[in-house]
Amino acid sequence: MELRKVLLFVGIPALILFGPFFILSTAAMGCYQAQIDKNPNSESSKAWQLRLADINLNTMRPELAATMYEKFADRYPDDPRRPETLWLLAYACERADMKKEAIDALVRLCREHPDHARGKDADDRLMKRYNYQVR
Repeated sequence: MELRKVLLFVGIPALILFGPFFILSTAAMGCYQAQIDKNPNSESSKAWQLRLADINLNTMRPELAATMYEKFADRYPDDPRRPETLWLLAYACERADMKKEAIDALVRLCREHPDHARGKDADDRLMKRYNYQVR
């Protein structure tokens, strides 16, 4: 009987209060992504693409974060934030247990940004974590 009371007085109100937040947050991210896709070359679109990816990474959705980081890296090859984005892409893939994609992102980072600090970090991570040598 006590469990029923707990569910009735705590569980159901919590579901009513927080359930829509989770549904709306995913729907809202889809709307933001649609806006970014309509006008991908604006500075605000670039910033929002990274913000959405960061939000997904920090709210336990690494697969979605990886997709968004990859979109940024593919769309904006000359952006100065690209090396850090590739690093975060690899990290998101690791958190999502996507080992092959993580290795691919790290190799890409090493090859495309060998003189950047993150390029060197990626080379070290490939060797230490995956026993994989790029150079």
